[in-house]
Amino acid sequence: MSDLEHAQKVWTEETLAIAGAIVTLTYNGTPSVERGLIRRDDEPVDAPVDEPTPREPAGLSAALMEELTARKTAALRVEVARNVPVALAAAVHALALPVFYPLGVNPSCLQVTLRETSAERHIRDEAGHAAVSVNADALARWSESLPSDSAEFWPWCLAQPQDTLLSLLAFVVAQAVNAVRLKADRPECGRLIAADALAKALSFDMAEWFTPDVGNYFGRISSAHIIAALCEAKGVSPAPSWTKMKKAELAALAAREIAGTGWLPEVLRARDPQSNELDEVAA
Repeated sequence: MSDLEHAQKVWTEETLAIAGAIVTLTYNGTPSVERGLIRRDDEPVDAPVDEPTPREPAGLSAALMEELTARKTAALRVEVARNVPVALAAAVHALALPVFYPLGVNPSCLQVTLRETSAERHIRDEAGHAAVSVNADALARWSESLPSDSAEFWPWCLAQPQDTLLSLLAFVVAQAVNAVRLKADRPECGRLIAADALAKALSFDMAEWFTPDVGNYFGRISSAHIIAALCEAKGVSPAPSWTKMKKAELAALAAREIAGTGWLPEVLRARDPQSNELDEVAA
């Protein structure tokens, strides 16, 4: 038993560094050793007990958070409605961000979105259409005048006079216009009727922007359609020689004869948005 008890006494290095032993004689004259004894002055100082860290107060409940911020939103709406210059700046900022800063990381708090459509991708020869060039030039001019960093765009909007903001707003809103008639679209669909109403408000005349020629129209329709266009534009009956001409010759003839008449393909003519009827064809 003594050997077992002795084997269980294991002293750590820290204890051995500060402890000692006392040797005495027993009643029968044999030595007795008391190990692991430490003087009072050599006792290690107890490490300070860590004070319990006070618990952070629990956050607000989701329901309360939503209600409080909803109150803030309602109040902000009233103040924005009372401040026209800031409201205009906020609208321009929100709508222009995706146009000029598509990769920006500074979104707007206004939940107004601009669905910019690329009409150019539907045009075979973009360079041949004046409106595409005019719009591209305007985009380049605005891009040069705006700050390069989207984070600086909001202060820029606040600093601009109203005329500048209105001009930028008009340009940005224009990028959202979509009057493209896709294969699945019917002429009376709501978007196309709205486009006709917009055109009427602008006194828009597509003849100022488009003249049908071989490349953009006559070379891409049938001979029968070319003859019908010639008859309609010139107000005459079909000439016997037209039916005998090859399509390329007929297309070239139509381009020459119709140039300057203001005639347009039906899909480009002005419509009354109320009745959806075509206006009179120029002759």
